[in-house]
Amino acid sequence: MRPLSLALFALGLTLVGCSGTASSPLEGGPAGGSTSGTEPPADTFTGRWQGTWTSETTVSGSFVATFARTGDAVSGDIRFSGSPCFAGGRYEGTVTGDEVEGALRAGDIRVDMRATLSGGILNGSYVTVKAGACTGDQGTFFASR
Repeated sequence: MRPLSLALFALGLTLVGCSGTASSPLEGGPAGGSTSGTEPPADTFTGRWQGTWTSETTVSGSFVATFARTGDAVSGDIRFSGSPCFAGGRYEGTVTGDEVEGALRAGDIRVDMRATLSGGILNGSYVTVKAGACTGDQGTFFASR
């Protein structure tokens, strides 16, 4: 099984610019974050995704993610551009209905991500929990296949 890349999470999830804001819990992505209550097919999140991310500090970039899904678990690698702190990492998350939530990790770095899948588009938000000068940064992202 091949790893899946996305903060996202979306959840990117991955995707950090620097800011001085304190970290806060993730809020639903721009798509509103509603759940249909029906589990999407296992291949809904599996595959290669491309997208962009934007920090609240207006730093932005692009990313490529490749994900694999087994049951309600999603994992993969995310590589991105534009961040002054790191260029990617490993994503591990959980799918519930049309939402995916998890974290990107690269060594000690951690970025929490949440995204909603709607019409083949992932819309999400992220908060940088730990990443040196980028700790506390937050923003949004979207991706498509």
